[in-house]
Amino acid sequence: MSQSDDFFDSMFGRSEGQSYEPKEEEKDKFEAIRYYQKGEFSLYISFVDLKQKRSFFNYSRMLSAEYDPTVQRIKLNFSENLIELEGIHLEKLYYQLMENQVKEIVQQDKRYIEIRNSIPTVFELKIT
Repeated sequence: MSQSDDFFDSMFGRSEGQSYEPKEEEKDKFEAIRYYQKGEFSLYISFVDLKQKRSFFNYSRMLSAEYDPTVQRIKLNFSENLIELEGIHLEKLYYQLMENQVKEIVQQDKRYIEIRNSIPTVFELKIT
């Protein structure tokens, strides 16, 4: 196992080969990010903005992704769209997206920033 694998596994509190799944008591904390359950097929990811407008994309159409920790931004390059996510604690979300674990990302109002602790939270969602 490489040093980056050690970092990745320690970040999610798991041993090698296990995928991250929030504990039952954590699920209420993760309402802004919904995950595929263990054993579910992860084909699509859905994005929901503050006005409840929903868009979904096929994971197989994602060409690349970029995480910039200085501005807390993730850019997802799909074959025909660019999706920009800005928020807090997005590094964890970046790795979850890499493993196709995320089912839905719901944009949150910035006024709730104080109660989000270390939970990945998206405050800006741009689809172009």
